[in-house]
Amino acid sequence: MKTLNVSDVRNHLPAIIEEVVDSNETVVVTRYGKPLVSIVPLKRRRAGEARYPLRGTPIRVADDFDAPAPELWRALGVAERRAVYRTTRRRTPATKARAGRKSGGGTP
Repeated sequence: MKTLNVSDVRNHLPAIIEEVVDSNETVVVTRYGKPLVSIVPLKRRRAGEARYPLRGTPIRVADDFDAPAPELWRALGVAERRAVYRTTRRRTPATKARAGRKSGGGTP
């Protein structure tokens, strides 16, 4: 791993980039001796490397894939009993007044 100062990188950036690409080695950029950033070569995908590695792999579905799972339903039932659902919105006096204005009702 090579270490360079910010001013060196500023003055020779294109050459440093070429060196990183050619040598495949990381360059650490420092300021006052403290590391700031690193210039790292990108990993290029090889021509033969598949983008989707599982494509073409056979998939086996279990025989009981859609069989009922009573223990799962019991667990979900417990979770549903604990959850609090509000089925209707409570109307406050302010929302009642707004609702009356929208529908055209109310006092003239």
